[in-house]
Amino acid sequence: MRDAVNTQAPAASLWRAPGRWGLLLLGGLAALALAVYNLVELRTAMSTGQLYDLGAFLASGRAVAHGLDPYAVYVWTPAGQPLPNLDPPAALPLFEILGRLSDAQARLGWTLFSGACYALVLFLLWRRGGVPKRRVLWALTLAGFWYELQLGQIYAPLALAATAAWLLLERRRPILSGLFIGAVAAVKPQLLVWPALLMLAGAPACALAALVSFAGLTALPLLRYGPHVEGEWLSLIAQSHGAHPGATNASLLAIGTRAGLPWAGWAAGACTAAVLVLVRLCRRPSRMLTSSLGIAGALVLSPISWLGYTMLLVPVLLARPWTRSMRLGSLMLLVPPGYLILVMNAVGPGAWSVLLGSLYSWALLLILLSLVREAWGLRSEAGGEPAGSPVSTRDGAGVRQAATSAQG
Repeated sequence: MRDAVNTQAPAASLWRAPGRWGLLLLGGLAALALAVYNLVELRTAMSTGQLYDLGAFLASGRAVAHGLDPYAVYVWTPAGQPLPNLDPPAALPLFEILGRLSDAQARLGWTLFSGACYALVLFLLWRRGGVPKRRVLWALTLAGFWYELQLGQIYAPLALAATAAWLLLERRRPILSGLFIGAVAAVKPQLLVWPALLMLAGAPACALAALVSFAGLTALPLLRYGPHVEGEWLSLIAQSHGAHPGATNASLLAIGTRAGLPWAGWAAGACTAAVLVLVRLCRRPSRMLTSSLGIAGALVLSPISWLGYTMLLVPVLLARPWTRSMRLGSLMLLVPPGYLILVMNAVGPGAWSVLLGSLYSWALLLILLSLVREAWGLRSEAGGEPAGSPVSTRDGAGVRQAATSAQG
């Protein structure tokens, strides 16, 4: 019987091999199609002369340089909708520098700079080790990255800072890691969820360093431009009416807004925040898993989480094995927003429009659900990562995968 099993096993593997190669070929063709589509969309966006979000940043930087309100409306979308700068005063020094360039110089320079930042993110994570090639291919076709380039947004340098914070925390450099976390949170305050969970995780050095960095970068623009810019920003934020219902808003709260039940979105957000705190206090996941929960939780709970925010998840998703729900959510994040909007327009208003228009929101929820399930089944061990954690540990010899030692 043993011999029969041994002779049948190679035949079964041969039958499975064509199917595997077929899936790889199909995946490669899909990645190629996505790459071509994204490159064409980027070329089209840059050839139209429209600056989109970058135009709002340039106008804001030029306004503050001349003593004007940086949060007034100076730019409109091609559809005629106002497009103000929604980023806090911590971003104004960068926008002032960009504002000194011509529109064409700023557009080309910022696109190249953003691409270089994202390439450095992938290089650092690849150099860390343990990243499959197909994950890199996934990251290169991430819809949020290409949409960020098309609109001239600022998520690529934020993703680089978040990746630096992630790697430094992994290497047990909590203070330097916290400084980078605080820098990201100063530009995107919803990311304060990250150091808050780290404080609960027993990492006070990292959390306090993040708060110091956040406070310093928030205060510097007030000293340079005057405290009134903070009031102007808060006034603009107060005029926004909750979560934006657009398809590129991946927030949990946006699902309720699209369904006409904004209170349901806020209630679901409150429950999600309670779950994150409960998981941290009851199950005590590792600091790296807590960081994953902090990043994903911040994106889910924020009233506005544009598609470009998903670039902050790259270190999270490249650092650990994918469960089925995480794989499905990650693949959903590859869908170009242009396709999604076309489908929404085709189905018209109604339940299907809400379901399809919340595709990116469902993706983030699936990823967060996978992380919560992982955390609920783990308890931290004294002085290190939990057993079986995919996060690498480091010693004087270099990189050593904890998962490899578990295979023993």
